[in-house]
Amino acid sequence: MSKEHEYDISIGKDQWIVFGDLNNEQENAVEIDSFMEALVPMWKALETQCVSECCGIDAYDLWKEDVLKNTAEFDHAELAKMLKLLHDRIDGLKQEVLVSTMLNNYFAKTTFLQLIEHLLNVYKNA
Repeated sequence: MSKEHEYDISIGKDQWIVFGDLNNEQENAVEIDSFMEALVPMWKALETQCVSECCGIDAYDLWKEDVLKNTAEFDHAELAKMLKLLHDRIDGLKQEVLVSTMLNNYFAKTTFLQLIEHLLNVYKNA
């Protein structure tokens, strides 16, 4: 991985979600785990590169083909519905910094929304 994308989220060969600036607002971050309870099995299935406790979002394999392979046992249409609900809920937040203990990461809201949009596109176009 190049230094250019050292902190970005890999979603495919030469495809990245740029990790947005948190502007030192971590202490004001809103916890989002309660919004994702229905998606825990999906996140666990995608946690193949390491464990989130160690590597945060980098523990998750988010390339399209791997997302589909690792979640093949799930109803992708149902995952898309749950992701859309999550997207809408996150989009409606006033806070610009999010935190997930489950994913072991802070996110700029725009970064997390892009991640959800990526997963939505994977499942919608499967």
